[in-house]
Amino acid sequence: MPADSEKMIRRKVAELRSRIWMSAALSGVVALAPVPGLYLVAFDTALDNKQATFFQEQLGLDESSLKRYARSKSTDFEQLKLVASSVSFTDEESVKIRVALILKAAALGAQVGNSKFAGYEVLVEAVKFIPVIGKFIAAPMSFGGTYLALNTVLDWMERVALEVVKFAEQN
Repeated sequence: MPADSEKMIRRKVAELRSRIWMSAALSGVVALAPVPGLYLVAFDTALDNKQATFFQEQLGLDESSLKRYARSKSTDFEQLKLVASSVSFTDEESVKIRVALILKAAALGAQVGNSKFAGYEVLVEAVKFIPVIGKFIAAPMSFGGTYLALNTVLDWMERVALEVVKFAEQN
């Protein structure tokens, strides 16, 4: 079902939000594995990117969906694309994303991340080497970072999708 109304976007966001815990749980389980830290960082980055791309497609924010939506609403695609790219993070979301990046050191599907936030993944890896309890500390840390990161990205994408719909209806 296309995300072409505020009601549909809100329904889709609620459904997507209800699935975030599964990705976070998977991240936590992988953090339990006795593998080198680079694997965890690569896994979490791939997981976050895959979920962010899925969110983008489901909310109609990918290029092909925007083209289809522009045609159906008789709106200029380039203007619609500009609206989608012009919606920026609020200061509060920016802080949340920075926290999520510190927690995840992941790209999050948009060019938001950078390598100076990798310290948290190093911490997660260091904690794993504490005898007996280390892995059981690292797993919830990884779960929490993934959960926060994906929720923050979904909040932002919801706002972008609502702006796109609003623009299309006004033109």
